[in-house]
Amino acid sequence: MSRNGRGATEQATRKRILKSAETVFAKQGFRGATIEAISAKAKVNRALLYYYFESKEHIYGILVEQGAQVFQEILDRASSADAKPLPKLAEFIREYINLCFEDRGLARMVRRELASAGEGAKLLAMPFGEIIQRVAVLLHEASEAGDIGNVDSELAACSLIGMMNVFHDLAILGGPPVDVDAAADHTLALFLNGARVD
Repeated sequence: MSRNGRGATEQATRKRILKSAETVFAKQGFRGATIEAISAKAKVNRALLYYYFESKEHIYGILVEQGAQVFQEILDRASSADAKPLPKLAEFIREYINLCFEDRGLARMVRRELASAGEGAKLLAMPFGEIIQRVAVLLHEASEAGDIGNVDSELAACSLIGMMNVFHDLAILGGPPVDVDAAADHTLALFLNGARVD
């Protein structure tokens, strides 16, 4: 096998292990998940799993980083759009809701760990704190532009993300996908009714 062929196979195996681990963590949580369960789900032996990853914590850390990166990318795309702050927020909400229904395993893993307040939740705290800060910046820009009233942007960011998390929960519970555009428009409109300048 050529070096390129071996590299592609190794990359595919690594991805399969990570996807399997995401499923196991989503169902069993950080504490309940075991290397044995992840190996079995990925259909690899423990030695091969340890070839790619040092420990369960290492795998979990990578998954948390990937999940946070997805949210950061959503915010990056929304923030870089050549638009005023409110359309940027609408785009962030739209992509967030879409992600919840497209990657239910990630949604389940994140929700389970946040609810447990265990080690997994501690790993999630920093990336999600950064996301709240970035949404707060968009809300501050909207306030500066006169699109919303003078609000505490950090508290408003928490409120908006809380509203968005209803869709996160629907996805976790196995609800059918929603009309993402309608859900995003409704969420932003409902949020702004209490903050819009008359």
